[in-house]
Amino acid sequence: MWPCIMDIAKGAGKMLWEPIKLHASYFICCERYVNDLDFHVKKLDRKKKVREKMANEIGSEPLEELLDWLEKVKKVNDDAQRMADKVGEHQHCFTWFSDMGLRHSLGKEAVEKKALIDELLQEKLDIISQPMSTQVIQSLFNEDFKVYRSTDLALQKVMDALQNDGVHKIGLYGMGGVGKTTLAKEIKRRALEQKMFKKAIMVTISQNPNLDTIREKMAEQLVEFNVKQYSVSSEKLFSLIKQVGQVLIILDDIWKRLNLSDIGIPPDRSLDRCKIILTSRNVDIFESMGSEEIIQLGVLSPEDSWKMFKGYSKVVESSTDSRNLCGVAREVADECKGLPLAIATVGRALIKKKFPIWEAALVQLRASIPDNIPELKDVFVQLKLSYDYLSTEAKSCLLLCSLFPEDYEISVELLTWYAMGEGFLQSVNTLQE
Repeated sequence: MWPCIMDIAKGAGKMLWEPIKLHASYFICCERYVNDLDFHVKKLDRKKKVREKMANEIGSEPLEELLDWLEKVKKVNDDAQRMADKVGEHQHCFTWFSDMGLRHSLGKEAVEKKALIDELLQEKLDIISQPMSTQVIQSLFNEDFKVYRSTDLALQKVMDALQNDGVHKIGLYGMGGVGKTTLAKEIKRRALEQKMFKKAIMVTISQNPNLDTIREKMAEQLVEFNVKQYSVSSEKLFSLIKQVGQVLIILDDIWKRLNLSDIGIPPDRSLDRCKIILTSRNVDIFESMGSEEIIQLGVLSPEDSWKMFKGYSKVVESSTDSRNLCGVAREVADECKGLPLAIATVGRALIKKKFPIWEAALVQLRASIPDNIPELKDVFVQLKLSYDYLSTEAKSCLLLCSLFPEDYEISVELLTWYAMGEGFLQSVNTLQE
């Protein structure tokens, strides 16, 4: 019996000694545990950076599992930093017996955090990201959109037309550089955000449209993967649209009448839940393509122009400006004639420029000699497209208009007299015609 009692006593003593030894080590080895924790935190941080880089590749977004893992890592890092700071604060008086309670709690926490870090390091995430949704990508790429009176008016009209069952095709027109493409992108973003359509796709048509390329780009947006290795016929595209069912199709920058059937978009109402938005500088195109709603995007008002110009040029209105920079800046903004592309381009070109540069820019804009402001080439290249596309008669009439004084109210009757006198209107014989 005595040996049995001895075995029980030894077992009990061992059971009591193990936790005593463990808790004693917490305050005896406190600094070592905290330093050891710092080594493991750095190891975890390296793995965190690798996973973040992989998840944030272009066109991807992290999955929820990775976000949860990153949140745990952040908490561990914050706790480890807090513990290291506390050890540093008490270093000069941190003896075994000065504050046994603090040493014990820090040592115990360091051991527990190390175990948690080991778990996080071993946690496997087979897939940490997914392709970014079309809606998210679209919202990221339309940061240039700003709401002004003219844009808001056109935007609301288009959004109302999209909800009108009697409207199938919507025409949005305006001069080059007025912001049709930017507005179309915003319409697409809002239509998806409000869940008006399952898909919203947008393609640029341009002056010499390549139908194969257009169909390919539309198909890629519908199925969200690369279809270049496949031939996308008009029949296949129509089948894809029909499969999705509820699609907003935006055809941007149209220069001449398009036969939608050639692309793969039915001209009739066989797909009632689909809507088509056409953008062009030429309003006549819309009627020939059967648009039920035609909406103009006009230039900005003087006040909206100034507001937009200040945003791009970073001009700050101040009565203490001894050289009256704001006064010159307002005149420069006025010379942009409410054209958003011109306002943005000129504004960016003059950021942080000295007062004499502003004065020189104003003189050049008034004299219409943009070669001395290289940044303005984008504006004039875009507007030149409109001019080059005009008929010979229309070009001659436009040049005739340029002979009138600036901002002159040109009478159509007077212009007609001059045009006939110069022989521009070869196809008419009388003033009435």
